[in-house]
Amino acid sequence: MKICIDPGHGGYDPGAVGPGGLQEKNVTLAVSLLLAEKLRAAGQEVQLTREGDAGAWDSDGDLWTRCQIANQFGADIFISIHINSAGNPAATGTETYCLALGGEGEQLATAVQQELLATLGLPDRGVKTANYYVLKRTDMPAILTELAFICNPEEEALLASPDFQARAAQAIAQGIGAVYGFATGAAPAPADPNAITIMVMPGEETVTGTLINGTAYAPVRRLAELLGQPVSWNGETRTVVIG
Repeated sequence: MKICIDPGHGGYDPGAVGPGGLQEKNVTLAVSLLLAEKLRAAGQEVQLTREGDAGAWDSDGDLWTRCQIANQFGADIFISIHINSAGNPAATGTETYCLALGGEGEQLATAVQQELLATLGLPDRGVKTANYYVLKRTDMPAILTELAFICNPEEEALLASPDFQARAAQAIAQGIGAVYGFATGAAPAPADPNAITIMVMPGEETVTGTLINGTAYAPVRRLAELLGQPVSWNGETRTVVIG
């Protein structure tokens, strides 16, 4: 198959920005690159609309150019990856869009949505229709998936996690493979349900920790280093000294 992957936003357009400063464009690119890798490993031919932060076009022709890349490539399907946002920071869940119900686009959207739900474990916001430009102006079945809500601090932390990004890419690949009859390899091992991602700003550095009975635990030395603080250990008093 020929598959075109569209990492939403990029360059001058960060997309939605989370309360911790995470930018949609960086997450969509990370997931798209992982998805391309998995699809190529499964023997598929892949074209991305962008492979770095910025696309090779100006803002006036952004969406048109993305569609033209897919159309000129002769893609069999088009997958646009996005991150959701809302005015309510408690907004949550995963949803996937197609142009209309009853066709191949809906079939693909449904398969991808089901795999994302099973893999990511977020609430099901359903398969929906929308007249998005990239769904209307591409010549092949096209879907647009919204992985999670970047405005929700908990989901922003998930979106920043390489584990979450890899699982999202695997889920999308599995959804595509389920419709078009090819295998995409084994899914990653289930994530530790107590694992959390701690983001240290500025710089968007992350540390993996554990949530136990409502208390977050993380490697104190690594956190201190990211914050520019020295760490020492007092063996007599069994005390970690920061600063």
